[in-house]
Amino acid sequence: MSALEKYTSIEDLLDAWKLAFQGKIKLFIRDGVVSDVDYAEPHILFVMRDMNTDKEDNLREDLYNRGSGWKTWNNAARWIVALLTGDENYPREINRRDQMRKVAVINLKKEAGGARANMQQLKDAVSADGAYTLREIELCEPEIIICGGFGNAGLLKDYVFKELAGEWKELPAVCFGGAWWYYFATINNRQIPVISFCHPQVTNFKGKRGHDELFEPLYREMLNIRKAFLEK
Repeated sequence: MSALEKYTSIEDLLDAWKLAFQGKIKLFIRDGVVSDVDYAEPHILFVMRDMNTDKEDNLREDLYNRGSGWKTWNNAARWIVALLTGDENYPREINRRDQMRKVAVINLKKEAGGARANMQQLKDAVSADGAYTLREIELCEPEIIICGGFGNAGLLKDYVFKELAGEWKELPAVCFGGAWWYYFATINNRQIPVISFCHPQVTNFKGKRGHDELFEPLYREMLNIRKAFLEK
């Protein structure tokens, strides 16, 4: 039994996390389930890198109150529609605040960061506090994990899930060619898919840009992920 299993709420866990790394993490960012009331089934967990801010902040409250910044979260909000509803109609206009209230979001690095994550700092953070990250994920009770940014799923596999993670597999892409990499991790005694996906702020992927060439096809990829992992 992990020593962190005594924490049965995300708030208590984050309090302990901040205290344990006092001095090392100067600007602690809180995250987790955005709204306990609105958390939709199936539970979707987005795993990001860090929060772009120069102050101590609460990403969960920011997402709840205003959907945070559009550059990152507009696409994520669309992906939530795809995963939860399977609606074939691409939602060009989206209320990101309402959608973000339905999911959980955590950062791999709890220290505030910049516009671009420092990969060595990210790796060091995940390696140092992987046990806390695992416990937060367990408390989010996800049914699918979408890693927003290539490399995030690998960091989880290597430093957080470790022996709880299975082998890498490929889900063929439907719009871009190639495949999306994923594996299953044992979380709360369930096999949960962990999918390596692009960052929702992406503006150029395989030379594609804009709604018609990029954002709508990414929405179609999320519909395919829903079919592969969430439809019974």
